[in-house]
Amino acid sequence: MTYSIVKGDLKTLDILLGAGADISEADGNGMTPLMVAASIGAEQKVAFLIQRDADVTLQDNEGKTALHKTDANKVRARRKDLVLNLYCHWVNQVYL
Repeated sequence: MTYSIVKGDLKTLDILLGAGADISEADGNGMTPLMVAASIGAEQKVAFLIQRDADVTLQDNEGKTALHKTDANKVRARRKDLVLNLYCHWVNQVYL
């Protein structure tokens, strides 16, 4: 599962889960697929795993959850892009 989080797409994850893969199986460091997705800023994969009932409360060997693994700088940069994109569309609709 972890490899498909880093290198795969949502279709691959869906196939693995459909074949019975454990959505919360941890690696040697206690990292679950959700934690890996959060740590690399893979927002679509995080949402996908949460929609399929990944346990957001699980902790790794250091006691950290997926939320702790989130790279705040990556998330913040994406939100700025999203807000700018929405604002530009709003300006075009209202003023042009």
